[in-house]
Amino acid sequence: MNTPTEQSIAMLHSALLTQKAKVAVEYEKLTKLNEKIIAKFGKDITEAVGKKEGSKTHTIGDYKVELKAVLNRKFDREVDLQEILDQLPKDRIPLKYDPKIDDMGVKWMEKNDPENFRIFSKAIITTPGKPSVNITYKPKGK
Repeated sequence: MNTPTEQSIAMLHSALLTQKAKVAVEYEKLTKLNEKIIAKFGKDITEAVGKKEGSKTHTIGDYKVELKAVLNRKFDREVDLQEILDQLPKDRIPLKYDPKIDDMGVKWMEKNDPENFRIFSKAIITTPGKPSVNITYKPKGK
């Protein structure tokens, strides 16, 4: 392991910022290119696909162009969900309940309740996540 110096971190910080800026520029180019492709088939994705959500494949010579219109859905946290559910027939509630790990709860249990953690951990698969790097430059005196 090399010992980091201020100079080596400054160089890496500069390279990291430069690369992030390049990615942002390339992502913007990709978005504009997608918009240009969509415009060949309609004024917007809904017109190009023929519906608000779904996909349509266009065959142009040897090319197949698949366009997808996507609607993202999430709960409005300002609405009382239970009040809404109480108004619907039980067989008409379009929800799936998918247990999710409460990371803070698991960390707390591992540290403060090891006996129950040993039992619960049998149901957990833990894999390393993507490492994150962030460098902040704060000159002294500012």
